[in-house]
Amino acid sequence: MFRRPFRLMLAATTSAMLMAVGVVSGNAAATPPGEAQPSSRGTGEQQDINGDQDPGRKLRNSGTGLCVTGPVDGDQIRGKVVFQYDCMPGVEEQLWRFESQGGDSEGHGLYWIRNLYTDMCLMVPGDDNRNGAYVRQYDCLSGVKDELWFFEFKGADSEGHELLWIRNSYTERCLTVPSGELLRGAKAFQYDCLAGSKEQLWFLALD
Repeated sequence: MFRRPFRLMLAATTSAMLMAVGVVSGNAAATPPGEAQPSSRGTGEQQDINGDQDPGRKLRNSGTGLCVTGPVDGDQIRGKVVFQYDCMPGVEEQLWRFESQGGDSEGHGLYWIRNLYTDMCLMVPGDDNRNGAYVRQYDCLSGVKDELWFFEFKGADSEGHELLWIRNSYTERCLTVPSGELLRGAKAFQYDCLAGSKEQLWFLALD
């Protein structure tokens, strides 16, 4: 059962939401954070949310219309695979914060994507650099590249939503859901970023 602790009454454009979390059109200008630590689940220090009151955004897929969802019913197990599900108001498992973690040498702004309910970050295991590797959640650890993501703008849809690739900094592959798969509960994974693939296009939505 999904928790429904609140419903936010907000209105803003996707551009405004992206600007609010520090993402700008094109490659985000950011100061490189220094040499990254090797990707490892055993390195880095866990970071707490530093008083950020951002209510979070939904990650909605352009191809399926469904939202990236974290574990439900209090399941906060590290390594849990995230999945797509119907977008529903007031469901914290579908709300994500974008927390700036500096930038890379190519000028991309890098972000943790943190789930409001589990307080964990999207990641791809650093030792699983293959197409089809599942996207999971784990403790947010500083200096761990497989938890860092950047955005690339890919135009807009017919409804005016600004579409994004969401790319992992370590593998450079895109957040993806199964091609043509509308099934609730289908697992999210990484795959080479392919032009025209709607299953890799996302837009941010308020609750």
